[in-house]
Amino acid sequence: MDAHRVLVRARCATLAALGLTLALGMFGPTGGEAVATGFEVSLSTDKAVYRSGEPIAVTLSVSNPTGPEIRFQFSSAQRFDFAIRDANGGQVWRWSEGQMFGQMLGPEMIGPARPQIVYRAEFIGKLTPGLYRVEGTLVATDRPGSAALVIQVQ
Repeated sequence: MDAHRVLVRARCATLAALGLTLALGMFGPTGGEAVATGFEVSLSTDKAVYRSGEPIAVTLSVSNPTGPEIRFQFSSAQRFDFAIRDANGGQVWRWSEGQMFGQMLGPEMIGPARPQIVYRAEFIGKLTPGLYRVEGTLVATDRPGSAALVIQVQ
């Protein structure tokens, strides 16, 4: 298999009348999909099973299947984050840990002219054999979104 596609798709919608944001995230490794209008957050890795010490390529995609432009507001230069958690939920890696981001407000927009934004990172380290939860997060202050999947390390 050429790419391990997310088992879970998370769709996020803004409840404009109430001024609230509903963020729909992980439904579990068996799959699931949130039915809502708005943007979609999906997560993938380059494969499902890794050898210990093998790099893990992670991709977070934010897309707008509905058409009208959607604006995301950010409080810093950081747009996304990735994490890997062990079977007990303990964090073993966070992409943003130790990084510095400029403190500036800034928007990103997706719509007809730019229907998708893709963020990528790579974990390079040694994980002990077992199952791990990989999480990807869009860190927008007004419309956060996330997705997760499970990989195996042998």
